[in-house]
Amino acid sequence: MRHGICLTAVYPEAMQNCSRLIKLIREVSKQGIYDCVEFYFEGTKEEEREIQTVLSHTDIRLVYHAGYRMKRDRLCITASSELQRIHAVQEICSMYESACRMGADKMLILSGPAEEGMTEDVIIQQAKRSLEEIDRFCGSQLTEITLEFFATQREPYFSLGSTERMREVFQDEKWSHIAITYDTSHVIQLKEDVRSGFMNLKEWIHHVHLSNSMSIDHNHELYGDKHPLFSLENGDFPLEKIRSIYWEFYKEHLLDKVDICSVEVISRGNEEEYNYQIRKEAEYIWKQEEI
Repeated sequence: MRHGICLTAVYPEAMQNCSRLIKLIREVSKQGIYDCVEFYFEGTKEEEREIQTVLSHTDIRLVYHAGYRMKRDRLCITASSELQRIHAVQEICSMYESACRMGADKMLILSGPAEEGMTEDVIIQQAKRSLEEIDRFCGSQLTEITLEFFATQREPYFSLGSTERMREVFQDEKWSHIAITYDTSHVIQLKEDVRSGFMNLKEWIHHVHLSNSMSIDHNHELYGDKHPLFSLENGDFPLEKIRSIYWEFYKEHLLDKVDICSVEVISRGNEEEYNYQIRKEAEYIWKQEEI
């Protein structure tokens, strides 16, 4: 299994700055802690190929975060409108070509926002239709699409949230390129148990985000889907807890199908200090001694 960092969550300016992104990739390569980076990038095809060249000269793999743009532009693969659904699929396919040019192992997507009045059956039907079309577009490419589920009853109010609904989408399907991203923060925000939620979807989980959240204090500035450091006081996943979860799952072979596990923390100014703190926390989480 590879261990990664969500790079543009820490350095958002790198999403449109190729030279800055490449510098960050090279720094990660030298640190010896991560062997995967996750980022969103908007640039030219030439810049995408340059990024691929840089990655090819390191042992660093890539997860491309198409979900960032999907959330920003409200692209939705479960839209009731066929025009909107097809548009979302087309944009995902276009981003998939970018991910392939950069040599990504995976491209992360999400469902998009829920619509008032849509039944669960229609949501599942539209999701299956979109994923079938995306899977067919991927053809013989090796880059995997990984679908991340989010909170449905609080921000960002997405259509695919509960692990049971995700199971309804994936069961009985034989897609070649579609898997699931399991994010610890999102599961807690869905008010599900981390272990039972994982067990419900483990057949399709190939990618994990270890992330923290704040659920108990509705007035806290980091309440909801903010992905703070694991050192946050009264957070859902203190450092010892997230480390214990990771190694419990690892020792029980629940992560055998997971090929990339990353820490996801969003910086809020002072990016270098955030990067340093994330690195120290990641080292501790993945350190096997005394487990």
